[in-house]
Amino acid sequence: MKVTDVRIHRVPPGRGPVRAFATITLDDELVIHDFRVVESARGLFVGMPCRKTKQGEWQDIVFAISTPLADHLRETILRAYHDEMAHPGPA
Repeated sequence: MKVTDVRIHRVPPGRGPVRAFATITLDDELVIHDFRVVESARGLFVGMPCRKTKQGEWQDIVFAISTPLADHLRETILRAYHDEMAHPGPA
């Protein structure tokens, strides 16, 4: 699968650890919304789209089975995030 588009949606400062949401397009055929770029004590990481269950637990609704695909998605989203943050603009 090839990531053919990444859109970064900034989160205004002061609203918790989420810095941005990302939408990706795979092979110009499938769009997946709500990846999260999150800042933690160990740096930035990409959270998969998820939802809260009735039991109050968070569950991923998209999951990359292969490690190479998961790594590719994370690297591509973080690269797009850094590119977006290099340009001043509203959150």
